[in-house]
Amino acid sequence: MKFIKLIIVTNLCIFASCCCDVLKMPEYRLIKRFSTRIEKTGKIKLYCYGINTIHPTPTDHINGKISDFYVSYEICKNQTDIISLGSARCLIVSIAESFLKEINSDPDIKTELDKYPLPSDRIRISVHFRDKNDIELGNEGISAIFLKADKIEYERYEIREYKPPTAIGKHFMVHEESYGEALEIVKKQGCLREL
Repeated sequence: MKFIKLIIVTNLCIFASCCCDVLKMPEYRLIKRFSTRIEKTGKIKLYCYGINTIHPTPTDHINGKISDFYVSYEICKNQTDIISLGSARCLIVSIAESFLKEINSDPDIKTELDKYPLPSDRIRISVHFRDKNDIELGNEGISAIFLKADKIEYERYEIREYKPPTAIGKHFMVHEESYGEALEIVKKQGCLREL
């Protein structure tokens, strides 16, 4: 099932990111502008993006307005690096809060949103930690983070066999929390950054 979801998301990403007219649309320009800015903060690279990806059919969109945003990032690390749950939480919440601020303050986007201000349950963000061989980190730490439906999931990748350019292993969720819980923790820890 996870493989099927990956294929669907990949196809959406290819369509969204390869269409030459896409960058003429203010919502895609916003995604690219935001992603270019955060890339300068630390090897965070935009991998995939789209809009209106949550609803199952185009008729679910309200009056042709923007109902949601999707972005996926990858960060290159050493295979021996260990990403803690705390640092992963700070990163995903900082990205989400900065992205929401960018969306809700853009005058070209405000009028195109079906709900203003756009709430956190209308953004989907994933971050994948990969090594130089494009293999997710497979150690004791977090290998991927997913924010969707106001819930954050943290994954670990247990590698059984590492033979670049591939690895054989198993992904499994190590922690799940609501976005609100994560936001409160990050604020208390003082690690919320504006990106």
